[in-house]
Amino acid sequence: MANTNRAPAAKARPASVYVLMALLLLLSANALFGGYSLLADPSGGGLGMPVSLLEGSLFADFLIPGLILFSVLGLFPLLIIWALWSRPTFGVLKGLERLTHEHWAWAGIVFTGLLFGNAEAAKQPEPSRRRT
Repeated sequence: MANTNRAPAAKARPASVYVLMALLLLLSANALFGGYSLLADPSGGGLGMPVSLLEGSLFADFLIPGLILFSVLGLFPLLIIWALWSRPTFGVLKGLERLTHEHWAWAGIVFTGLLFGNAEAAKQPEPSRRRT
């Protein structure tokens, strides 16, 4: 059972934490909108995305990518915002806090950044290779 006791009240949060929460909220709102649109219309037509974008991928339509977008980049940042705001403590995550010397929500932010960065990198065209 998770212990949801809050951490002792700490100093006021720096302004950068509020900026971070605002950016996470922006990411979440866009991902929730895009993910919902792809779940509602897996053909991608609602967002003007042809299914041909998925050629060579594991997906026949945008249903699974929409689900991933909605849950991982839409709902997960909301969890991180809540954690940054309320600073809950969970016994299971104490090891992560000891390892990083930060609240576990910071590891979640890094994870979100890595996911978003990988998604952006996947959009980039592969560099052309010259034949010699």
